[in-house]
Amino acid sequence: MDCEQAQALLQAHMDRELLPDDRPRLDAHLRGCATCRAAAAAYRLQDADLRLAFQSRRQASAAVADRVIAQLRGRDRTIRRRLPWTLMVMSAAAGFLLAFVVFRPWQKSADLVRPEPGRQDDQAALTPLEKAESVVFALAAESGQTCEVLAPNGSVWQTLQLGGKIAFGTRVRTAPSSRCEFQTPDGSEIRLNGGTEVLFADRRRLELARGQILARVEEAAAPFRVSIPNATITALGTEFDLLCQSAESVLSVLEGATRVEGKERWQTVQSGEKAKIVNGVVTHKEQLGRKLDQATDWALDLLKLKGPNNKEVTRRVNDILASIGETKTGSFNEAEIRKLGYSCTTPLTRYVQS
Repeated sequence: MDCEQAQALLQAHMDRELLPDDRPRLDAHLRGCATCRAAAAAYRLQDADLRLAFQSRRQASAAVADRVIAQLRGRDRTIRRRLPWTLMVMSAAAGFLLAFVVFRPWQKSADLVRPEPGRQDDQAALTPLEKAESVVFALAAESGQTCEVLAPNGSVWQTLQLGGKIAFGTRVRTAPSSRCEFQTPDGSEIRLNGGTEVLFADRRRLELARGQILARVEEAAAPFRVSIPNATITALGTEFDLLCQSAESVLSVLEGATRVEGKERWQTVQSGEKAKIVNGVVTHKEQLGRKLDQATDWALDLLKLKGPNNKEVTRRVNDILASIGETKTGSFNEAEIRKLGYSCTTPLTRYVQS
């Protein structure tokens, strides 16, 4: 599948018209194509914005429909009250006879068991997202590291130990030498560098007062937003680093796409791009490619705790190997290799694999 075909399937997916047989092919292409992954993230952002923009109109339309249905039901009751008594008696008799045949009161009804609300059966049906509505202090760069939290409507900062949970509306701050990771109910991971203060305002909304975060956002219908002074960064399934300073903020997007909304028209920052934000305005953007990982080197102490099987660890290792491969093969002379033939192939293969 090429990028043109993938773009067509992305459009079909947004229109809820993607065929089941096409989904695996599209997913396979997106795994290997950063450009199409960024386009998919941009489409999701646009779709979420359109849904949000028309939400109030949908609610108003639903309210009108409810009023019309209520009026129709009222008229129906009025008409039924005018029916002759004979017809009503006959209808009641027919209903009684039908109920007698269907329910068969002469048989036992032990097999007609319905679970009561609140029983274990109902609890098992709840998803993890419905069970957990708190943010978890999941990782600390060093053993014994803590952070401080200010509860909603609280006035005193308190110490939070590793594994502790906080409610939405809680502020978190880290010491200059501390680095930690929090996990939200939807599985998104928020890493905090030293000297950071952030408010976990809601399920998918943060307010970064100062410092630096690395957000790995899980895909969802609702967009994920991070507010900084004079601007808001919006993302869906995206990985990005955000440094908030007094003079400027720096946004680095590692995967997917984000949108910066401030005093002027919003701008999109794509995967592999780094943007400077001054007073709510994107003043500079540049393409960094693999060098973008250097912007998140501060989080490697947390990343190494996840183990070798973690997807993010695997991606970073693959990027390192790809960089080494490019360095090794960058000075090869293709014409010279072709002329030397097989006598050159074996030594070069060993060199690349070393």
